[in-house]
Amino acid sequence: MQLIDKAMLSASAILVLTILHHFYGAIIYSTPWRAHVVFFAGPVLLLLGAAWLINRASKAGIARTLSKWFFFLASATVAVGLIGLFEGGYNHVLKDVLYFGGASAETLSMLFPQPTYEMPDDALFEITGVAQFFIAVWSAFHLVGLIRTGRGDSDDMTRMNVDGNLGEAIRNV
Repeated sequence: MQLIDKAMLSASAILVLTILHHFYGAIIYSTPWRAHVVFFAGPVLLLLGAAWLINRASKAGIARTLSKWFFFLASATVAVGLIGLFEGGYNHVLKDVLYFGGASAETLSMLFPQPTYEMPDDALFEITGVAQFFIAVWSAFHLVGLIRTGRGDSDDMTRMNVDGNLGEAIRNV
């Protein structure tokens, strides 16, 4: 599987999981406004799919380069940044760590005010929320590889030699 394919798979996983997570939250918390994410994540998913298809169909040239960079920027900004780091990292990982770590109710309500946030009371909602963060880390890894290897058509992750020795470290594990 090529790096662009892996990046598409991981970015798609974040976006689809986010849509399902928010629909589930809208139902269990009686907050239909949570379902708005489909109007944001859905079009991004379609645009990423179009960029991916253009990249895969183009042998070389400006179309391939532009589609790769659009794909990279949209994935990094929306899937990894806004959804993975903010929604998954702040809204769920940090909230859960503080909540289960014994943070005061005042601290929690200041950082996570209702009705935007809910304190952990539904395992599926929290697990899918936290999963967004970890899928974003996986996605970021593929996006870095996509940019560092150029065209994104290589499956050789050892070419992604960050600081001169990540590839060597991976081979030695």
